[in-house]
Amino acid sequence: MTELHAGVRTADLPTDGVPILAAATVLIVDDRPDLKVLTMRRSAASSFVAGHTVFPGGRLDDVDRDPAWTSLVTGLDPDDADRALSVADGGLAHWIAAVRETLEEVGLMIGFDDPTLVAQRRSIEGGDLRFRDALAAAGCRLDLSGMHPVGRWVTPPPSEKRYDTYFFVARAAPGAEPVADGREAVEVGWIRPVEALELWQAGEMTLISPTISMFQRLAGFGSADEVLAAAAYRAPAVQARVLVDPVQGEGSSLVWWPGDAGYTAPGTRPTMGWMWLPGQTPPGGPLPAAMMG
Repeated sequence: MTELHAGVRTADLPTDGVPILAAATVLIVDDRPDLKVLTMRRSAASSFVAGHTVFPGGRLDDVDRDPAWTSLVTGLDPDDADRALSVADGGLAHWIAAVRETLEEVGLMIGFDDPTLVAQRRSIEGGDLRFRDALAAAGCRLDLSGMHPVGRWVTPPPSEKRYDTYFFVARAAPGAEPVADGREAVEVGWIRPVEALELWQAGEMTLISPTISMFQRLAGFGSADEVLAAAAYRAPAVQARVLVDPVQGEGSSLVWWPGDAGYTAPGTRPTMGWMWLPGQTPPGGPLPAAMMG
């Protein structure tokens, strides 16, 4: 698959020989009663961002790219998926991967509220049952009309693992409660975006810059309806910039977006992250961000 979004293809990204793998993650939002986002803390044994708080998601599997999915989804056709991600083909697989990973890691379904599928999450995660087959057996199709892409982040070198990840947003099913799988996710919960940023600033939550930046953008919204309306609008993509500390180097940086004070200041440079979810910068301006992965 060839990524074209923001004029950048995966094959054209800087590399140190580590393959860049396609991935997808999803911000599940809900009003409880104010706007909250579902997060999970990764296992300390994870091979990537161990112990960090992230959103559900993971790499695309071959089964996510199966052409049979076109008959098992509604609300989004393959051509629309490609246009939404500005890719040549295969865009729908990112939606499927995000839904599958959410089911496996935190036990929530997007686009189809059926306890039968949730009960089969262990078999799906373990590979004994294909997600596609489980859905077909349930006799329903995934409704992807309420799931929208809102960003794209690429792990920069050097890193032992690199991912080209599309970020999505969706609403949780009414009354749905997450349950960590105990393998990838060891803790799950709902949190206000501003609260997450405060905990990170206090050193009580470990985040990587894509997660920090998504919290920054979501902090400008008051409800899940506002987030989803903005996401459905499909705003033009804007590219992040980082301000690198001249002494400490990339170990100390800020995430800046167009409109932020200092976005064009000397020392800022483009980074491998794009966002197209309209939002506001929290009071006080951009917040410090650790470098990715």
